Amino acid sequence: GLDVAFRSGLYIDATASRFKKTGQRAFHFNGKLFGLGVPLTVTETPLEVTVGYRHQAPRSRVVPYFGAGLGIYRYQETPDGDDLSENVDRRHAGYLAVGGVEFRVSRWVGLSGDLQYTRVPGILGDGGISKEVNENNLGGVALRFRTIIGR
Repeated sequence: GLDVAFRSGLYIDATASRFKKTGQRAFHFNGKLFGLGVPLTVTETPLEVTVGYRHQAPRSRVVPYFGAGLGIYRYQETPDGDDLSENVDRRHAGYLAVGGVEFRVSRWVGLSGDLQYTRVPGILGDGGISKEVNENNLGGVALRFRTIIGR
């Protein structure tokens, strides 16, 4: 990602990330999940832009921040096998809110921890287990830690 922080406290953050998990297709029946033994890879690729405010008191190494933003989220399901009709590849817009604290280790190095809430409605829920359990939000809450290089 890339952060641009201004002297006024305003910051802009652009982030690209990727999550990939391998598992298996499942079947939902009477509130229970049953694995089907069909290998499946799920990949999520978010591109997010956040605008927020950082409050850095003079001579303080602790910098609290908060922000809100928008993102484009790509969701893919790729089962093993030759049947490409079972592949899922969707993109959807979502939004996020973030708050955290940065600790300046030195003038050029910082460490941060934050909590991010993301909501991506409508990308799930059209079929499969997500439809059966009425799940249509790809988002959720994430705890993030970062190393920051720069002032």
